[in-house]
Amino acid sequence: MFMEVAYMLAYVLAVFTGIILGVLGGGGSMMILPIFVYILHLDPPLAVVYSLFVVGISSLIGASAHFKLGNVHLRTALIFGLPSVASVILTRKVILPHIPEVIIDFSWFYLDKNTFLLSFFAFMMLFAAYFMLTDKNQQVKQNQKPQSGFGALAIEGIVVGFVTALVGAGGGFLIIPALLYFARLPIKRAIGTSLTIIALNSLIGFTSSAFQYKIDWTFLLAFSAVTSVGILVGTQLSKKIGGQKLKKGFAVMVLILGTFIVVKEFFFK
Repeated sequence: MFMEVAYMLAYVLAVFTGIILGVLGGGGSMMILPIFVYILHLDPPLAVVYSLFVVGISSLIGASAHFKLGNVHLRTALIFGLPSVASVILTRKVILPHIPEVIIDFSWFYLDKNTFLLSFFAFMMLFAAYFMLTDKNQQVKQNQKPQSGFGALAIEGIVVGFVTALVGAGGGFLIIPALLYFARLPIKRAIGTSLTIIALNSLIGFTSSAFQYKIDWTFLLAFSAVTSVGILVGTQLSKKIGGQKLKKGFAVMVLILGTFIVVKEFFFK
């Protein structure tokens, strides 16, 4: 009975996650990993792999919808995406396998690999929440010069690839600002382009390590389908409403959830 309720709650949150992704072009994927770990009680490494697939498929569907609306800037997606993909592959193949199972083992402090991954994810959530709550500018004025050129996009692509591969989040909260301030894309095109990059990173991250795990494809496809419904709804909403209010509300939720993960992993393990 408890697990049935847990799965129902997970599917409801999956729809909400998809709506966030569709409206904002990022941010919603941060909900996926906590759903798998804390509601469905999957092991964190498997939860990361599942998260990569769900985020990848739902973002791909959302990107397709935005592409039809003319909201995907393919050149920018490639400049950002190619270094990001390389970073995903390197992180999944080289860095992640070499993180030891026990990182710190002192008499007064113990840190294992799973706690490290969840804690890193939580601190990224707190950073994202801070950025979303304090950012006042939603798009760059047309006559404003970029803070940097395409080199900055490539560098941030590497950072996003690392985060995506490590914790299964799409990194939209990092991608959107780069597309707004470095590439000077309008907010709608930044959202569509962000979803394209997220889909590329996440699906490559999934395929690079899925063979190591026993995948429950029935559940994973069903969860992805539900999330994709949400992202299609969010894409339609993005044509009618601004994302500012939703962004602020989501930032508060991310702040609370990130704080919860930190407290649970370090004080109530």
